[in-house]
Amino acid sequence: MPNRWWMFLLAAPLLAQVPVKTGLQFSEFYSHDPFILAHKATRTYHLYNGEGARQLGGRRAGVVAYKSKDLLHWDGPSKVFVVPDGLWADPRQGVWAPEVHQYRGRYYLLAALHNSNTLLPYAEEDKLPVYNGKKAKPHLRGTQIFVADSPEGPFEPLGNSPAPPSELMTLDGTLYVEDGVPYMVYAHEWIQILDGTMEAVPL
Repeated sequence: MPNRWWMFLLAAPLLAQVPVKTGLQFSEFYSHDPFILAHKATRTYHLYNGEGARQLGGRRAGVVAYKSKDLLHWDGPSKVFVVPDGLWADPRQGVWAPEVHQYRGRYYLLAALHNSNTLLPYAEEDKLPVYNGKKAKPHLRGTQIFVADSPEGPFEPLGNSPAPPSELMTLDGTLYVEDGVPYMVYAHEWIQILDGTMEAVPL
């Protein structure tokens, strides 16, 4: 608990808001792998989008959100999460495919983070994919969970590791509840195992 709050306090000043615009249409703002949460209590849609450090004007990647009442006109962006110091991930590297789910009265952000400085086990060397003339060796990429009391954040880390085993290169996590048990369903990256798979881990 103390470590988690320490990371949260470090991140809190980084959530200073960027200029918010109103009445935006999809063609007027950047969106990649977005996720929309329909918040019934306020009859508001929240769209979450991962942003790189450069887009956020600093040295940290994060997640921004837009709000809408009709799915046509959006207000935003507002920062709801930035990668803090002290986490396993590199704050300068991207945040991919964020999703936010309401579960038992709180809001959980699932997002893929990266640390390219840490290599992971992989299949045979001669079967690795090649990008820009170099073999793409799998690095630490994992889907972690963050929590907030509001769909507008700020989201703080739950622990300091991805939810799936950290030796697996994972991304695109989503929440699935079966018989009252919450699971994370995620993609096990093909770069590591050649034929990618969909897997699940109980939370």
